[in-house]
Amino acid sequence: MRPRRPLIAINIVTLLAGLTAIAVAIYTASVERGVLSERLVNLKPPLGGFLMGLAVAVVSALGVYLFNTSSDHHDQSTMVKVYMVSLAVLMIINLIGTALSFAFWTSADYQLAEQWGQVYEHHPEELRKVERGYGCCGWSGPKDRPVPADCMDRYGFVIGCRERVVPAAEQAIGIVSWGGVVVTVLLGVSLVLAMSMLASGDYDDYLDESTRMAEARQLLREGTLGPHQRA
Repeated sequence: MRPRRPLIAINIVTLLAGLTAIAVAIYTASVERGVLSERLVNLKPPLGGFLMGLAVAVVSALGVYLFNTSSDHHDQSTMVKVYMVSLAVLMIINLIGTALSFAFWTSADYQLAEQWGQVYEHHPEELRKVERGYGCCGWSGPKDRPVPADCMDRYGFVIGCRERVVPAAEQAIGIVSWGGVVVTVLLGVSLVLAMSMLASGDYDDYLDESTRMAEARQLLREGTLGPHQRA
């Protein structure tokens, strides 16, 4: 079998992008199950990250399968174009999600203060978990919307959760955001490699030796190969 380095490189990079998206999703899910409340710090959707990673992995696997099962150059060219469109769509979706994550990251303090008030009004039990996890009461201080109202007297926590929640949330959101950047870059590299392969128009190196031999035998049976070609 001849080397198929460009195709292999494209799919390795694409697979790395999928694995990175899945890893970020796993991290996101673990953070939300920890002391950070999902309602307070919405790093979601972890499910979206899993789906993104799986979609990228499926595109990579299908690219290898379809390309290697097709012996016609026109079909292969079509496969590369479909592959490129799929990568472009996934990259745009991931880029949008990453941009939203960065937007939240840059205004985390303000956003979390707003979220604390909303959660306090509608789901105060969620804040109790945060307070117990971080050893704090209320938002800016023990008297600023604590849960329960006697949080400081009951648990002895004398600082507001803002001092501990904001840095932790910024760290988590930063990891998610930069993870999204890595996925976008890897998908972009795969897209550029696919475009380069399409522009070259030479797919002989990506065909299995067995496929080429089968084509040659068929031509021999049909008597279309000359003596110098048969040699």
